[in-house]
Amino acid sequence: MTDRLEKWIADHAAGLSTHQIAVKYGVGQTTVWSTLKDAGFQMAPVSARERAREFDESILEDYKEGHLVRDIAARYNTTLYAISQIRAEYGLPPRRARPYEEPMRISGVSLGAIGPLLKALPKEDFDLLLAAAAARRKTVAQVLIEDWEAE
Repeated sequence: MTDRLEKWIADHAAGLSTHQIAVKYGVGQTTVWSTLKDAGFQMAPVSARERAREFDESILEDYKEGHLVRDIAARYNTTLYAISQIRAEYGLPPRRARPYEEPMRISGVSLGAIGPLLKALPKEDFDLLLAAAAARRKTVAQVLIEDWEAE
């Protein structure tokens, strides 16, 4: 048994959710869930909508401020469909998609790990990152990767 798995098991036994463990260790929630399941834990499936439920108010605020749905989904480690469900549940109309000059093509980078990292950012830093992405007409993931590659 690896040290990482032992820590995750201890955290899970202490009552932390798979989402909380994922944020704590900077990995995707699915990774935590499947690793614990493979270790013999009985894991109930968690829908993307259920994962996002505790963040409804923050998600709605970001949506109303005009942030890209894919950036909101990444920040809260959920799916575009879950954001759409939340929007519909609260009676907000859908937005038209914003055009991009190039399709998002990122290889060799685990985008699943970006969500927990974004969630751990202070709101002010995330807002700065969103502003930078909007100014460049890119997604948050593209901005992060471009800046990382430039260093």
